[in-house]
Amino acid sequence: MISAELMASYALILAMENGQKEALQIEFPFAAKRTYLLAEMAGDSQQIDDPFDTSAMGLQILCDEIDDWLERGFQRILELGRSQP
Repeated sequence: MISAELMASYALILAMENGQKEALQIEFPFAAKRTYLLAEMAGDSQQIDDPFDTSAMGLQILCDEIDDWLERGFQRILELGRSQP
């Protein structure tokens, strides 16, 4: 469960899907300006969909995709994480 206390304790909140991001921004407006899509850290607006294929191959593809976005957006993650109160 995500709570106000949990949201308040992080300088940067990263979601994988647009719906997740929007739901967090609506439910926790005080954290809306620190809530982004993971892909936004790399200058993109692509979302990472939950895998329908729960096989090992499907999960590996998802992990590789997340790893790629983290590498591409790492500098921005550091910058935003440091600049937020």
